[in-house]
Amino acid sequence: MKKTIVMILILALVLASAGCAKQENSGPPVQPEDPVLQKTADFLANEPDAAAIGIFIRESEQEIKTQAGDLLLERLIITQLDVIADFNAKIYQDPYMTALNATMGGVLDEAKIKDIPDETVRNDYQMLHDGFLKIVRYEETPVVEPDWSALAGYAACFTAEASGMAELCDRLQNRYYFGDPMNFDLLAEDTAKTEKLIRDAKNSFVRWQLDRLYDRQIGNLLVGPEGSYLEEFATGQEAAQARISAYAEKYKDSDLGILCARLLNSDTKEMMPLSDLILYSRYFSPGDQKKVARISGSIGGANCNYAELSGLGDQEHQKNINQQIRSAVEALVNKDTPDQFVSASVIFGNGNFISLDLANSYTDAAGAFKYIERYLTFDLSTGEQIGLDALFGDSFENYRDKLQTAMSKRNISQPLDKAPEYLLDDQGMTLMIPGSDPGSTSYVQLTLNDLRQFMDITKLY
Repeated sequence: MKKTIVMILILALVLASAGCAKQENSGPPVQPEDPVLQKTADFLANEPDAAAIGIFIRESEQEIKTQAGDLLLERLIITQLDVIADFNAKIYQDPYMTALNATMGGVLDEAKIKDIPDETVRNDYQMLHDGFLKIVRYEETPVVEPDWSALAGYAACFTAEASGMAELCDRLQNRYYFGDPMNFDLLAEDTAKTEKLIRDAKNSFVRWQLDRLYDRQIGNLLVGPEGSYLEEFATGQEAAQARISAYAEKYKDSDLGILCARLLNSDTKEMMPLSDLILYSRYFSPGDQKKVARISGSIGGANCNYAELSGLGDQEHQKNINQQIRSAVEALVNKDTPDQFVSASVIFGNGNFISLDLANSYTDAAGAFKYIERYLTFDLSTGEQIGLDALFGDSFENYRDKLQTAMSKRNISQPLDKAPEYLLDDQGMTLMIPGSDPGSTSYVQLTLNDLRQFMDITKLY
């Protein structure tokens, strides 16, 4: 929760991918007279995991048609989030690392899975392969991600929108642009292509995946490993300056070109403000009129940075949201502490919601470090905060047991006596569970697949 803006940008380079959900499917409506769609709907109604969906796609490749294929791909990516969350934690355990490095040579090698001696570990790696997942290395760190190259091989099963998305994800994941020298121009071209696909997308799931890809493309194009490309631009290196200038002109009618022009015209060439400029341009999809700005100043004697929303169609809703954000920042200020920093950062935004992480850090009179945190989520259609009850469309008493069960899957068994604060993100939400003692707060990440039993998850993408 305590990431700096620069870290968020750098992490964006390496984090790939990735209804009324009382377990209903969240894709286009199924036409009963279509036997392939009906077979797909019947299969998905049994709540298959990622591995089962992957096997179904492979075995039914010849009969899957585009609409059915998109339904399967959507559910596959959603269920993969659970596998990724679990596996990225246990992959560092000795039997998994030994199997990965010693048995399979550092990659998920289907042909060598059978040679893993530990049956549980062997089955888990087979599950990854069956579920169209792979292991990617970032600075030698193994990370589980969707296998976009394998999925792109089934392009005939998907609509043109979905297959185009898979191809572009494959290109970035498998370092199509990277080399010596880096092919910046081709990456810029594909980034502009992704932006157009986002604007034209009819399928909200495809748009969501393209939006996540676009973030990574922007990061790879403008920020670079450990901020190196942005630093080259900030320090005035000729090649970087010329590159950004060329993209500002070539793609001037796109958000990519506008962002490059803003970098060129920025009053400062310091890294942090330039990083902010990029980050704050990416809270909403390309073409969305909503924007977020960072407001800096002193409130109640505290140094404060907080988000301010603009471009919302309903100006009264926008005014109300911004007033509530500022009021929440003011409420976090400790009037008796002279040296403190209060922030309110947007973590998630789409056409329906905006979700913020608020924090205050300071040292009290006794010399003890204090950290106070709050989560706020706003419904953009009403301009008001929206708690879990309203988000789930149910009372806490009715969903408490199911929520406790979902939390236990993430190894948190703390009992709940009221609905917790939550923070939305592009993979689901984080619950903040206060402990019995100060400083003993627990955080629980629930994936979109976890949330399907509580709400229509398409509202989140």
